[in-house]
Amino acid sequence: MDIREDDLTGDAVRGVIRAHLDQMVSQTPAGSVYALDLGGLTAPDVTFWSMWDGAEIIGCGALKELDPRHGEIKSMHTLA
Repeated sequence: MDIREDDLTGDAVRGVIRAHLDQMVSQTPAGSVYALDLGGLTAPDVTFWSMWDGAEIIGCGALKELDPRHGEIKSMHTLA
């Protein structure tokens, strides 16, 4: 497994984000979905990583900096 910082420009990565958002919307009550979209994940205070098994993307995750000592895990998703 290879975990790398990612800029979210690749089609495979965008597909995982779409799958994550679709799942969150389908399983979370309206008005309670806090998953970040592509705009949120590319904000300066967010670092995004993709996870790969060879050439196949297998997951992703992000960390949003709240302050210099605190962060929030965002968009953690694995593909089955």
